[in-house]
Amino acid sequence: MVRELSGNYFLYNGLRMEAVRISDETMRGDIPLHRHAQSSLEFHFMLAGKGKMKTRQQEFAAQSGDFFITLGEAEHEQCIDPRDPIRELCIYATFKETDKADRATRQFLACPFRRGKADEDMQLCARQMVKELHAGKKGADEALCCYFRLLLIGAERAQADEKNEREGISADGALFLKIEEAFLYFYRTVTLSSLARDAGLSERQLQRILRERYGRTFTQKRTEARMRAADLMLAEGKYTITRIAEEMGYSCAEHFCTEYKKFTGMTARAYRRLCAAKR
Repeated sequence: MVRELSGNYFLYNGLRMEAVRISDETMRGDIPLHRHAQSSLEFHFMLAGKGKMKTRQQEFAAQSGDFFITLGEAEHEQCIDPRDPIRELCIYATFKETDKADRATRQFLACPFRRGKADEDMQLCARQMVKELHAGKKGADEALCCYFRLLLIGAERAQADEKNEREGISADGALFLKIEEAFLYFYRTVTLSSLARDAGLSERQLQRILRERYGRTFTQKRTEARMRAADLMLAEGKYTITRIAEEMGYSCAEHFCTEYKKFTGMTARAYRRLCAAKR
């Protein structure tokens, strides 16, 4: 069952969302790796059956009660189990940012691929949506959009409860570049809140990415960047410890020296003498 919709808009997280197509179908074969148009969204809700959802980086088991959300740039592939094909409720929508776009909007757009397990409320909503889709009664389009909005809200709540993973963020090379340049050039002044804001993420998201991809907390990554920069200044041999501490963003030389020894295992003065001996 497929239903095309037109002109049914609603606001969601600062986005003007339009549901374009809603379908309830049993998949007869695999769907190869693909992506959709920019500023589009596809909501996959598994009603029955089992299979796999794949991205270029990972693959996930898909079974009844699972949901997947893909934004336009998120490449994905779907594979079925021929013995138990997937029956899927699929909603294709487009969106546009409005003047109400804010931090919540950036957080939503920062995750081009996400997955989760539907709770009872989401499953009830999906069943009601299927019922409305097949009934085709007056006002069906408006009702379907209402259910779609409820599914989006349910998915966001599942995200907040950390019952799913946001694989999409990890595929964003531009995001990594932004993070790495911040520590490379702005190690003196960068803060967790400023970097999260520039990257369009929450502080919690940023900390998770740093732990998963760099094996560091924000503070550890910033300290590492500062100490590597301090090594260069110490090796030159023409700056005082106080001057180096200031350049690294420390309020006093004592604090810098304590952090330097903790990080490198030797004092700043010892490292400067070692470099001088090698010249």
